[in-house]
Amino acid sequence: MESFFINKYKFQFFIIFLNIFLTPQIGFSWGERKHPIDEVLVREILLTEDYVFCGTNASWGTNKFGLFVFDRRTETWSNYCKGNDFPSNKINKIEREGQNVYIRTWNNSGPIVRFDLNTGKHKTVKKESFKFSTPGFNLKIAAKNYNFVLDSIVVSSDNKEEVYRPSTPPPQYTQTPEVLRLGFSFSYPIFYENKIYFAYNFHEYYESSTKGIGSFDISDNSFDFYPSKNFKIGDVTDCFIYNSYIIFPTADFGYEGNARRAVGFVEFSPTDSSFKIWNELPFPSDSVALFGLEQDSLEYWIGTDRGVFRINKKTGKCIHYGIKKGLMPRDGINVYSQYGEYPINQYPVVAELNKCDTAKILGVLNGWCEIKAPAKIKGYVSSSDVAEEIAPSGRKNPRKVRLKTDKGRIEVKIRSSDESNNLLVLGGWENPPEDEYICVGGAGRKNLIKWYRIIIPTAWIKMDDLIFSFEEIK
Repeated sequence: MESFFINKYKFQFFIIFLNIFLTPQIGFSWGERKHPIDEVLVREILLTEDYVFCGTNASWGTNKFGLFVFDRRTETWSNYCKGNDFPSNKINKIEREGQNVYIRTWNNSGPIVRFDLNTGKHKTVKKESFKFSTPGFNLKIAAKNYNFVLDSIVVSSDNKEEVYRPSTPPPQYTQTPEVLRLGFSFSYPIFYENKIYFAYNFHEYYESSTKGIGSFDISDNSFDFYPSKNFKIGDVTDCFIYNSYIIFPTADFGYEGNARRAVGFVEFSPTDSSFKIWNELPFPSDSVALFGLEQDSLEYWIGTDRGVFRINKKTGKCIHYGIKKGLMPRDGINVYSQYGEYPINQYPVVAELNKCDTAKILGVLNGWCEIKAPAKIKGYVSSSDVAEEIAPSGRKNPRKVRLKTDKGRIEVKIRSSDESNNLLVLGGWENPPEDEYICVGGAGRKNLIKWYRIIIPTAWIKMDDLIFSFEEIK
């Protein structure tokens, strides 16, 4: 058994190596290239008497739109995203201490924000001012602390520490080189009737999936495991008690969308160790990834990859909140032909949006938003990107062009105001366009390249120049 755990830790180290060094490279080189954000992923929720704090945070760094706070007294949302004097647009953890709520941004190295529940104001504070608990992985029962560390439980009391591991791996676990299964781990513990229940997960490459529920009896420090096919694919993301059952929300993680629905809520009965899908809430049947449920005597609040759902316990009414539009926070903002890390003044202004104008967001890349052009913006496309010239009936000169779409994203040239530069614009569509683009004239250029003037479908704007508003979705 000792050799098993020695080999086991070698595999666990490999998991950590993949997560730290390999996974981010895969995620940011692919997952952040073009990510639709019609909805927002709410990963952290905290309820107080007067407020509901919703923190957004996606798996690969996209879809990061800060902190949204709902005032339960006035039924209104406030947006604290970056560009509106908030230090970061990625929320990692939210916890309460007395009349203050502490918000950890970005990751452990990010700034900490303190929100005063009495005044409704916030400010950045020193890291030493508040120590966050490990998210969902430690419990304090009586005078003992129970900490979950990968595949073991560390129990500490009176300056003593003991480590407990199962004598055998969880059911269905196999360590074979053919599938490169890298280990198992425990997550999301909850205490109920003298036992700690938790999800157990198997790891393959940098992915994991929940295979069942385990329990740790605090009276004799023994483990039991209950495998289940109900979880299918995906992971447990939280847990809570409902009547005499333990409910486990689930989600399935992916690159582009960051998360997908797994099987919804899974119900586990500690009495007879049975499983079933839990459908007690008036929750929509649409594909939704579940990241947690917070509740008080009045309401349920459920964080998902499509915003947040609010359910009244008395009436059963379900309200869905999500991002509806991007608003301009200032009097006017310029739209540019290209995103970039260089000073903005090096790129020509393509159009100007006014305060309170809205923009349809198509994707995010390196702090820039690709938007559907709010007005007709004219640019130039080279003949190499034209599939066909179309002449109106009875005329020789073509007035329309059909663009090539085999590349998925067409590289469009746009000309600056002095007509001296041709700069790259990425025009992106989720599906190749079928309509024809009006050509208002062709002209010769250097190297005899023929250019067609067309209407550009997309443009770029700094993410900080948009405010993403939480609104009720009908």
